[in-house]
Amino acid sequence: HTTLPYSFYAPPDGASRVKSSSRPSRPSRPSLESLGFDSPHAAQQQILEEAGRFNVAVCGRRLGKTELLKRLLAQPALDGYPVAYMSPLYTMATDVYSSLEERLGKLVTRRTYGHMLRLSTGGSIDIWSMENGGDRARGRKYRRVCIDEAALVPGLRGYWERVVRPTLTDYSGDAWFASTPRRGGPFEEF
Repeated sequence: HTTLPYSFYAPPDGASRVKSSSRPSRPSRPSLESLGFDSPHAAQQQILEEAGRFNVAVCGRRLGKTELLKRLLAQPALDGYPVAYMSPLYTMATDVYSSLEERLGKLVTRRTYGHMLRLSTGGSIDIWSMENGGDRARGRKYRRVCIDEAALVPGLRGYWERVVRPTLTDYSGDAWFASTPRRGGPFEEF
């Protein structure tokens, strides 16, 4: 085993190892409020403060759960991560797509209508309907997945175990299941 002298690793001609502070820095991320996202109200703030890695939010009507989920998606996407929104119906998914596209429009570099927004920050937001089994997200990797109206998703537990949970592995991502109250089924078990 041979140890090389420190001078072997030193930069040539005494150049500094410290990078110059004059190098261009990554532009600061715009605030969510400046992009048109409302600040969380008291009930939403409580949900955020109590968050863990896997979250279930049972929200009464008009709490603003979909608005909260859009905010939860935008944050990591603006930080350069891939995220996904999933809903039981295609019409719900396209409504969320349109809203996110409007708010993030100046940062969108590529889009597929109703399905995907790629941002200049390097992040992306995939929008999926879980109609027809919802297997479209298989093989992807996400930092965050938000499932809206989760109580309406047939086979939610199997979908979570087979499709959604594996997508969170690479980034140690988190998941949000949000829905209005509904008795019975996997959402109540969650």
